[in-house]
Amino acid sequence: MKIIQILFTASLFFLCCTACQESFFYEETIQLSEENWNYQDSLQFTVNIQDTTQRYDLYLDIVHTTDYPFQNLYTKVTTKYPSKKRIGRQVNIDFADPTGKWYGNCSSQSCNLRVVLQQNAFFNELGAHTITFEQFTRTEKLKGISVVSFKLKAVDDAR
Repeated sequence: MKIIQILFTASLFFLCCTACQESFFYEETIQLSEENWNYQDSLQFTVNIQDTTQRYDLYLDIVHTTDYPFQNLYTKVTTKYPSKKRIGRQVNIDFADPTGKWYGNCSSQSCNLRVVLQQNAFFNELGAHTITFEQFTRTEKLKGISVVSFKLKAVDDAR
């Protein structure tokens, strides 16, 4: 009887933990070697879109050290469409407030920062879309960034 109670409790705990996790349509993570993002290294994520009526929230999750030397990060974001058309823009991502307090969930040595890039976004073309992030800080070797994840979460409303 006791084994059944333990199994039931463990199963309930597992279901609660997995139910609380977010579900993403697309999620890819890139580990940066030695916590450096070199100026010439672009981070590419390719998303295969099969429904042009679906809307998405786009996120960028960044793990950085508390030794990161800046308050923000400039990045150039370029989207390459299946038709080969490209659209790019510069994005400023704040890592800390003006007093230097880090945003996100931080421990003594690192911070996890979620950035909302766009809400209710949609793709007008079917097929592979490549989103490229380039560090744009004018620093050859940007120290202190260890992980970058790009995520798309499907939104309930279709367009």
